[in-house]
Amino acid sequence: MAEKPHTGAVLGLDLGSRNVKLCLMRDGSVESRSSIDTMTFYREYGVRSKSGFSVNLDALGFSGIDRFVAT
Repeated sequence: MAEKPHTGAVLGLDLGSRNVKLCLMRDGSVESRSSIDTMTFYREYGVRSKSGFSVNLDALGFSGIDRFVAT
C-alpha cells in the first residue's frame, strides 16, 4: 500500500562538507530549495550548547516546521 504524502511543513537538511542543502516541502510539494556554504551555516545558524548542537531555524527564515529530517 502506498504511503500518503505528509501534510504540513517538512524541512530537509543535508549537511555536506562544502555546502548545506535545505529543501522545504509543504503539503507534499516543494516550496523552496537553498544551499549555504557549510562554514557559513555553522557560524551563522548553528548553536552549540552543553547538550549538543542545534540549528536556529528562525534565523534561516523557517517557522511552523512540523517535521525536520537531516542527513
